[in-house]
Amino acid sequence: MPIEKPEKQVERAAILSHAQGFSLVELIVVMALIGIVVAIASLNFFDWQKKSQIERRTAELAAELNNLRLRAVTTKMKHAAIIDTSSYVFKQLTSATDDGEAATSVILSKSIPHSIRRKSGGALVAPSGLELAVDTNGYCLDQATLVIGLDAGSASCNCVVISTGRVIKGKWNETAQDCIF
Repeated sequence: MPIEKPEKQVERAAILSHAQGFSLVELIVVMALIGIVVAIASLNFFDWQKKSQIERRTAELAAELNNLRLRAVTTKMKHAAIIDTSSYVFKQLTSATDDGEAATSVILSKSIPHSIRRKSGGALVAPSGLELAVDTNGYCLDQATLVIGLDAGSASCNCVVISTGRVIKGKWNETAQDCIF
């Protein structure tokens, strides 16, 4: 290792004496700013996740209602969907019993973490046992507008309109109190 000249040693010592690094206060401020950015990002992520779940549940309900109608046509048997506040059950009406009641078999039973509301008049109400009957031709004998997870945020697709001949997904418009497509 070569020996340095004394002038260079003095020059190096002068440079090192002025280099101080970061103070503790500066490090704490930077850590606080990083924490705030992470907190904001995680809140946005959780909102996005809720909206995504609502959209998925809405799409699932619409697809399963369409499958119920198709099943009624292919089996030539009446079917029914019973919608509650946080679940729904699809049944196949198999035959009439002696007392006039229809015997049923459950095809699908699903509970969802988001609330389901039904449009009734101009207000949203809990469906509590709403029964939607489907005849052997696949026509729904009742019509309904269902809104999913309205209290959890504004998803881009959060309502299902069930009419006689089709099931449509849309977004609930709070001011118009209607599902728009």
